[in-house]
Amino acid sequence: MTTRRAARAAAVAMIALVTVSGCGEVVTGKAQRSSAGQAGGPAACVKVDAPLEDLVSHNRSEPKLRVPQPDNWKPIGKMTRGSIRFVMANPTLLGNMFAPNIVVTLEDAPELDAQTIFNNTERNLRKQSAVSNFASTRGTLCGLPADTITFGGERARARGRRSVTTKVIVAGVGTRQFVVTMTAQTADPSNQTYQKDVKTVMDGLQILAPTV
Repeated sequence: MTTRRAARAAAVAMIALVTVSGCGEVVTGKAQRSSAGQAGGPAACVKVDAPLEDLVSHNRSEPKLRVPQPDNWKPIGKMTRGSIRFVMANPTLLGNMFAPNIVVTLEDAPELDAQTIFNNTERNLRKQSAVSNFASTRGTLCGLPADTITFGGERARARGRRSVTTKVIVAGVGTRQFVVTMTAQTADPSNQTYQKDVKTVMDGLQILAPTV
């Protein structure tokens, strides 16, 4: 399998995981929009040492997304569709037919507070039969409520396991509420370049008001 094909195969596997595990799969809890978390300007976001890729919005009411793109991470435009707004992979870190990749999704959020959305997302991920070593940490990103989740899972078209990190962010834009999900996976979580790059991308993701 060529490097490009391997990268695309890995991204397809990650897209399937993100789609199945989205917060909308299980909607439970009292309908209550989060009172905090209106998308604002870049001043509230962490600055990182990587160029920012501006993602194309589907309409003017969506938050503006900017994704850090470290060296050797290549966008895979053919994987972008629907709620999947950006996919990139690093072919230089390819191993065992598997290239590390990062997928960004944007969806309308259910009429629930941020903590309930996070609970539902974690519940859906835990239902995956191959998930192991599950852990989560609540925090913020660009001043917005965020949940960072790590776990192990099966790898597609290759033997062994993969390590997955997912960051889920709830962002308000006017009267609407959105969920942004960024998910990274690798077959070699001990690789220092991967660790550094994923930290850069996860920390430096910008979720901004559409007018910024």
